[in-house]
Amino acid sequence: MVIGTLTSDLRYGARSLVRAPLFTLMAIVTFALGVGANAAVFSVVHAALLSPLPYPDADRLVRVWPERPLSVREFIQLQQETAALSGVAASSDEVFTVGGDGPAEEVAGAAVTTDYFTLLGARPALGRLFTAGDSIAGADPAVILSHEFWERRFGRDPSVVGRRIAIGGQGTAERRVVGVLTPDFAPASFRHRVWVPVTIDPNDEVSYSHQAFLAVVGRLRPSIPVNQASADVKAFAARLRQQTPEAFSEALVARAGVVPLQAYYVREVRSTVWLLAGAVVFVLLIACVNVTTMGLARAAGRSRELAVRAALGASRRRLVGQLLVESAMLGLAGGLVGAGLGHLAAGAVAGRLEQLVPGMVVGLDWKVLAFALATATAAGVAAGVVPAIRASRPAAGPLRAGAATADRRRRLVTHLLVTTEVAAAVVLTAGAALLIESMRRLQVVDPGFESARVLSLRVRPQAARYPDNARLVAYYRDLLDRLASVPDVEAAGAIHLLPLAGGNVRVLYAVGGRPLAAGTPQPSANYRIVTPGYFRAMGIPLRSGRLFGPDDREGAPPVGLINETMARQIDAAGNAVGRQLVGDDGEVWSTIVGVVADTRQSSLYDESSPELYLSYAQAGEFLSSMYLTVRTRRDPASLADPVQTALRNLDDQVAVALVRPMADVVRESLNASRQVTGLFGLFAALALALGAAGVYGVASQAVAQRTREIGVRMALGASRTAVFSRATREGLAPVAYGLMFGLVGSFWLEPLLANRLFDVAPGDPVATLAVAGVLLLVGAAACMVPARRASRVSPIEALRCD
Repeated sequence: MVIGTLTSDLRYGARSLVRAPLFTLMAIVTFALGVGANAAVFSVVHAALLSPLPYPDADRLVRVWPERPLSVREFIQLQQETAALSGVAASSDEVFTVGGDGPAEEVAGAAVTTDYFTLLGARPALGRLFTAGDSIAGADPAVILSHEFWERRFGRDPSVVGRRIAIGGQGTAERRVVGVLTPDFAPASFRHRVWVPVTIDPNDEVSYSHQAFLAVVGRLRPSIPVNQASADVKAFAARLRQQTPEAFSEALVARAGVVPLQAYYVREVRSTVWLLAGAVVFVLLIACVNVTTMGLARAAGRSRELAVRAALGASRRRLVGQLLVESAMLGLAGGLVGAGLGHLAAGAVAGRLEQLVPGMVVGLDWKVLAFALATATAAGVAAGVVPAIRASRPAAGPLRAGAATADRRRRLVTHLLVTTEVAAAVVLTAGAALLIESMRRLQVVDPGFESARVLSLRVRPQAARYPDNARLVAYYRDLLDRLASVPDVEAAGAIHLLPLAGGNVRVLYAVGGRPLAAGTPQPSANYRIVTPGYFRAMGIPLRSGRLFGPDDREGAPPVGLINETMARQIDAAGNAVGRQLVGDDGEVWSTIVGVVADTRQSSLYDESSPELYLSYAQAGEFLSSMYLTVRTRRDPASLADPVQTALRNLDDQVAVALVRPMADVVRESLNASRQVTGLFGLFAALALALGAAGVYGVASQAVAQRTREIGVRMALGASRTAVFSRATREGLAPVAYGLMFGLVGSFWLEPLLANRLFDVAPGDPVATLAVAGVLLLVGAAACMVPARRASRVSPIEALRCD
């Protein structure tokens, strides 16, 4: 009986929708846009936050004490003392140079403890995994390759297992390949292509006890909750503090614990994902309101049909059911189209998430499809409730000639719906306006250097070929001399950490002759190794003193340059030239010879920090990898090949990576903010378009329903201008209310955006006025077309209409 009734309703609904092709098409498109946006964001939420990581029992994997890496000794102690974890493993990101067969290349990888792959469920496609013997000091250096790297670099040659390959890193020139992983293994970092074992050498006190570089992953024992494991790790941290209190502050120990591994990976983007999810819910709400408004207009036209069916015996419940089935069919059709749109848009929404979460693949699987169809069907039913109830009301009027005036109650409902969708559109548009203004201000921030006409690239000489600092210094000197002779090169320099490219080294310092007052924290500065030509190549001006010169070499008195912020930190007037920086023993380790302009090193969001620059010839460290900066007389991208040719001619076994114009580095530093701004702006534009369509539809409906009234007014002498003005005012009334409620609601959204804004305060008056102006213009434009049509109504034709 139920199936038969449903089948009958489906056939009736299909015939009814076919007879109204324009309404059907508009409703499906509206649903498709709203559902498509929701499906795209849900596919990201599902892949990043809801789907388990691609490891066995992934829900039991945790990141141990994320705030602090551990030394080898501390890691071994953790293994022995934490009963809540059934296993722990550790890793440290590394970059290796692979040479030998073909040009050298830079390859990202990791040093891992030997139980790392077992913990993550990795399997070898060839060879074996690491064993405990691989970590013993003096063991034959080993390496494991990813399947992708084995295919690309070694052409799937199975004989590579057991062969020694030239792979520089960790002071080792060659390693024996012991295994190749299966292609389905998802590295903890999407960049990792090779892995080497962590060396455990208790006799090397520095690396064993004092170098904290291991990030630790653990597996919870069955039935052990996260809070219990956190308490276990906190107790372990407290014991470490008792052993070495100088290395562990109370605050650091208080933050010790474990975090589910998946939550750890998405910690930086979780709020962004949920923010976008909230935005697309608003878009779906507006779509539902639009379809509801269209349904009310159509229901008014079908009142006679439904009244006849009621007179023939159809119950009100039966009529409502049929109309809701029809609405659900519209939602389902829109959901199918929206799922396809969502699949196409999901990649844009995912962005860098796929680089953060191991094995994450954003796409249209059955869960996302089911979500889209369920959401669309529910939205269809929700959008059809009000029109169905309204249309099924028993009334005699529909059997008589058309009503002379519009139904006041129906007009109130439609105005309320328009107010709702305009308010939702205002909230999204206000958020987008703040993000867009923030991005505009970020893009005009002066980074402190001239990025135009600068080419940047990273070089990594192999340790086997350049085993000491003297040879590295000679290599960089020869290399920069060669680059200076390349046509159209104005200047060339190098720095060990490129501005806005990530990475930082910080150093504590003291000023000679100025002891710190008791309780005063020791000042610190970012630490950069540069060549003399770096400042000219980057266009960083000298403020006082001098730059590095050829006499600032090994064996000469050590000198340094500082930026203006550090100069003010040393001396309120900035007069720091000639001051000496000393160590804990009072020995001078650098004399300040110059002050250069501030630059933004880590982010355009952050103000400049104190910066200390040391000459590469005197630094004695951080020379194994340097970023070259080459100022050119023309487009820097056009000099990429000549510059790399000069590098290869000097030594083709030096790996070259990240070849790009410096302007691209600056742009890429804003990619995450730009992506959120673009998506939020897209959703706001979609909301505006749907809102404008809703306002237009209601205004058109009002004109159509009041044709006789307008005709009577014009027959009694009302001017076309007066009719146009009145129709526009009536259409704008719900827009004005929606604008008012939306601006109030936007104050709830704006605090969620506060940490994503630069130099823009939530509630910024410029952004608020811009939103109000845009919404009023959109609303006025949507109202004017129907109002113009109303002003052109012929009184005679209007009085003839039924």
